Amino acid sequence: ARSLYKALFENSSPYAATSDLLHALLSTTQAHFETEESLMRLHGYCEREAHAANHKLILATLGRIIERYDTTSVVSKKEVGIFVKDDVMTHILTEDRKLGVFLKERLTA
Repeated sequence: ARSLYKALFENSSPYAATSDLLHALLSTTQAHFETEESLMRLHGYCEREAHAANHKLILATLGRIIERYDTTSVVSKKEVGIFVKDDVMTHILTEDRKLGVFLKERLTA
């Protein structure tokens, strides 16, 4: 995260390196979401569809940010800040927390 922030906002990395970091973030996020969705299916999580739909929204937003950067070599600090705070952090603090509680109860029962 620190490397990506520096690359995007401190102009410490060339375009290609920053683009690579953004694409790596997308790949890592996709893999993480696939793992979560597999766990939700495996354990019968009742809010799986809504949770997975939220994953799709997050990935779509990240994809748009990357596409804009790859096209213009510019990304808005405000847009990235809103994405991280409103989309990612809210998801982690609400949806992922609920899933964690569910899985903990399932696995310790």
